[in-house]
Amino acid sequence: MKKNYWLNSRFLLLISLLFFSISSFSKVTEENIKLKVDFIVETIKSTSLVANSSPSYFQIGVVGRGSEIRKIKAQLDNIFQGVKIQDKPVKVVSFSRIKSIANVDFVIISGETKIKPNELKAIIGNTDYILLTENLPFGSSELNYAVTPNDKIIYQVNEKALKKKGVKIKSQYLKGENRVYNQKDWLIELGEAQRIIRSQVKTIKQKKNIIKSTNVTIGKNKKVINAQNKDLVIKDSTINSQRNWLILAITSIILISSLSLLLLRSNKLRKVAIIEVERKNKEILDSLNYAKNIQKAILPNDKELTYIFDHHFILFEPKDIVSGDFYWQEDNQGLSFFAVADCTGHGVPGALMSVICSRLLTKIVKEYQISNPAKILDLAVKELAIHFSKSDVIVNDGMDLSLICIDKKSDRLYFSGANNHAYYFSKGVLHTLKADKQPIGTYDQRKPYTRSEVVLSEMESIYLFSDGYPDQFGGERNKKFSRKRFRNMLMTVQYKKVEEQQRIIKDTLSEWKLKEEQIDDICVAGIIFK
Repeated sequence: MKKNYWLNSRFLLLISLLFFSISSFSKVTEENIKLKVDFIVETIKSTSLVANSSPSYFQIGVVGRGSEIRKIKAQLDNIFQGVKIQDKPVKVVSFSRIKSIANVDFVIISGETKIKPNELKAIIGNTDYILLTENLPFGSSELNYAVTPNDKIIYQVNEKALKKKGVKIKSQYLKGENRVYNQKDWLIELGEAQRIIRSQVKTIKQKKNIIKSTNVTIGKNKKVINAQNKDLVIKDSTINSQRNWLILAITSIILISSLSLLLLRSNKLRKVAIIEVERKNKEILDSLNYAKNIQKAILPNDKELTYIFDHHFILFEPKDIVSGDFYWQEDNQGLSFFAVADCTGHGVPGALMSVICSRLLTKIVKEYQISNPAKILDLAVKELAIHFSKSDVIVNDGMDLSLICIDKKSDRLYFSGANNHAYYFSKGVLHTLKADKQPIGTYDQRKPYTRSEVVLSEMESIYLFSDGYPDQFGGERNKKFSRKRFRNMLMTVQYKKVEEQQRIIKDTLSEWKLKEEQIDDICVAGIIFK
């Protein structure tokens, strides 16, 4: 009965893990971020070096480029504002990669950051700072933590490496109930149910082979019993031996029956688990596909765009089913507006932001009657801040975009951008419309957006795009496509028909990716004037 219960719990845990892995891809919850930040703060306050790297500040470094590490940094900035550690004010600084780390006392490496073994080996015990990592193998870091499927923080302490650096650690941290001391407990805490199930299935298969071998033995023994029965009258001494063979046969049959029932029950539970996972998968896919239709409804259709732009193309390639990138078009007071935007994140979180930001742009142009692209972006910053201020949760999401306004009466095209440039051709020469280096969203050193102006009749074409295409990894050396390659590609297609331009740009992306996964949403819009 205990074995059956153990097997049932393992299958139920496997179902939970599979469902958790499917549902958690959509977003990292704010509760999960807060859980990590609280643990990081506790760890920082529980450890200290004998000497510090900076005479003026206690400096905390965060390493990585993902949205999660940016949120962690923002919350750390807020928590440590006005706080002192070792009688020094705290400063939180960002590093894009491990090699650039310098002049810090404590370093946090997010689980999103890829770490090469040789880089990690060079850090452990050999640097002037304390290292806290996430989701690394047991024993491979100085301080390492992970979040279990049930949202519990577990951590490990490499006391030998920290002692070598002269690091002091509070005893309550060393004796914490969530500290893990060996690899086995680490793996169990992380819930490797699937591995356990596979091991049990393997064991069942081995037992099944034993049963088959036992059946062969029973067959041979039956022949011996038949031979002995013929001699019962003469050889009474063989009766005890035959009785023993009979007992062995009965025992084997009972064993075979028990194992068969166990195997059947295991198969039944596994089928139930598979059916449940498939059902959840279908529900999620159905929901995402419906969300895709909703998102598609907010995008301008080709008929609307053709009415404004005779010759144009849109290359729209979401990383997942729904996208954080979007394109937008409105007309007001004889002016035509068009934008390509990249909201924070991709998938479901990005798609939600795209709906909010698209409606926000329409509201500014239609209701507030704003026509200056720079003023539209300035007002979008304020409106987005007001929108998110209604929530008790801190939201630092926003968008990058390039926005154009076409005034055919004055023969002018106006441009403003938030982090995203635009390229245009005039007399065969490629020009750049530069964006301001600040997003629509939270930014510390914000300035008013600027506006560029171009004579419309002198333009041959213009291209607006998100960073997904230039940032895509691929090629023989698995590097980013880069903005330089992107500009060169546009120069090769500028005089081709619009349909041919779109085909070449799409095929170039496919050839560049090779077997690499698409890392971000992609949107490229081309408008041909001549």
